[in-house]
Amino acid sequence: INMIQWQTFLIINILIGGSMSKINFSLSKFTTGLLLFITSTNVLAESYYFALGANYNNTEASLTRPDSITGEPRTYSDDGGSIGLNIDIGARVIPNFYLGVDLDLLSSNIRVPSEQYDQDSRFLQYSIMSNSTYFISTEKSFLKPYVGAGFGFITQKLANIEDDEDDILNDGFAYYINAGFAIMVTPYIGLDLGYKLLNFKSEYTSDYQNIFSAGVRVFYW
Repeated sequence: INMIQWQTFLIINILIGGSMSKINFSLSKFTTGLLLFITSTNVLAESYYFALGANYNNTEASLTRPDSITGEPRTYSDDGGSIGLNIDIGARVIPNFYLGVDLDLLSSNIRVPSEQYDQDSRFLQYSIMSNSTYFISTEKSFLKPYVGAGFGFITQKLANIEDDEDDILNDGFAYYINAGFAIMVTPYIGLDLGYKLLNFKSEYTSDYQNIFSAGVRVFYW
């Protein structure tokens, strides 16, 4: 076992687990178990990847709140679309097949003029997922198409931008399938484009969400 590899992944896992524990206790428990599994896989693996990218979710987020004047229920939305960040870490367990962890943060603004939220509010969606990815290519290929799937935990929150107060709207388990490709600009670094179809039952978003990503994927052979 390479001690440097072990220490690197352990530090990454501690940082991710610590940050996620501030979001939701149930999410923290799921994160801990998943990261322990991924760490044990990473220690024994001979190849790894790390991907960092920007996300765009074209799914509209909406919620119903009493009107600040009439008191009647009124639906507010973010007019469709949210942007965010994606982190994906994986370790090869058999040729071309990787197991890892996938983290997403998506954010959009919703103006809710009520007594509790009299300013613009930020709709947030956090997720941590297991991730299995199969690359349909060899290590030396210029183009690396891939398919994958995963499951995990999602939390949706509404945050008042004015005073940073959070209101947890919904949380629970979800699953996804994804596909994409990496264009290798060096033997180790590639430009990555991907698509993820996420299923998560929520009254604030549609059950199926389309998430597009663009970023960088780094391999360690």
